[in-house]
Amino acid sequence: MANVARSASEKYVDLGHDIFEGPMQWPGSLPYKRVDARKGFSDSGYWYSTLVIIVSAKVEEDPNAELTTDDLMEWLGEHGPLPDGVILLLRTGWGTRFGNRTAYYGTDGNDTSKLAFPGFSPGAAQLLVGYEAATGRRVFGVGLDTPSLDYGPSTLFTSHVEFSSANIFGLENVANLKKLPTTGFHLTVMPMKIKGGSGAPARIIATLPEVRSASIPTQRDSSATSLITKASLHYYMGVILLLLQGCI
Repeated sequence: MANVARSASEKYVDLGHDIFEGPMQWPGSLPYKRVDARKGFSDSGYWYSTLVIIVSAKVEEDPNAELTTDDLMEWLGEHGPLPDGVILLLRTGWGTRFGNRTAYYGTDGNDTSKLAFPGFSPGAAQLLVGYEAATGRRVFGVGLDTPSLDYGPSTLFTSHVEFSSANIFGLENVANLKKLPTTGFHLTVMPMKIKGGSGAPARIIATLPEVRSASIPTQRDSSATSLITKASLHYYMGVILLLLQGCI
């Protein structure tokens, strides 16, 4: 990713909840906003182009709603292809429940069979994992405003497995997503350096340039020389879906 010029006109949004001694921890764990580890970050550090997909309307009807492949295809059809090295954030609206354990986890006890909250569907995870093979553009990370990448009732954590197997890191318990635009901003991710850890607490800061510098890459700037049309994008996504279904 190209070097980015910083500007005094930039706006910063803190995407973290306060860490406190209280009831918000995952059953049997400690309370923090977590980044699930990947083997390495970009050469430019922890600075990523970032996009937001909103599914809060679905969640109002079903607390265990998932981002599906259809949701992704609809978003891509409207906004165009993902840029290379992107972080994709899922805004479910669930973050407003943080602070109320029962509302946030769906239970006030340690019975994980009663957990209820939204997440990424395994199909959506597979599509994002396969995006690089189809388009040449890699998804570096994903995140959302719930306790887990997988939805509450999951017992196999398939989306976690899909992302981690492709070295795509995950951000959980992300705050203030409603303050972000859909596109046009960057994310700084700063996890604690825990040697050998599978995850860590993290500081996450969104940078929203009010006046974009010419050196700040956009989704459709000259670095994207192989710009994919919507028609070809749907073709590539169709190939991924056929591969997932074992038809190819």
